[in-house]
Amino acid sequence: MANLTTYCEPSVLIPHISVLHEVTGRCRLRVARLRYDGSIRQGLTQRLTASPLVVSFRFNLACESITVVYVGSIGPLCVLLSQPIHKLDVLQPVC
Repeated sequence: MANLTTYCEPSVLIPHISVLHEVTGRCRLRVARLRYDGSIRQGLTQRLTASPLVVSFRFNLACESITVVYVGSIGPLCVLLSQPIHKLDVLQPVC
């Protein structure tokens, strides 16, 4: 299991996301607390739905993972997902 440090600069990382599997255009990520924390799911849903990088995504709550189909390389997707997800992200749109 690779941490996002494989793909991103350490300064933009959040430690609770790690890459389980990655092939060009698709990755599976483990997201800590995904099963139990609805604000994380809502924040990820908002962020992924709004991104032109993302073709589709699917949560697997039993495994606390998310599969993302994306355009391009994993680097920009990693940067998108490595931004902190706060409860305010869910309540207010990001400008």
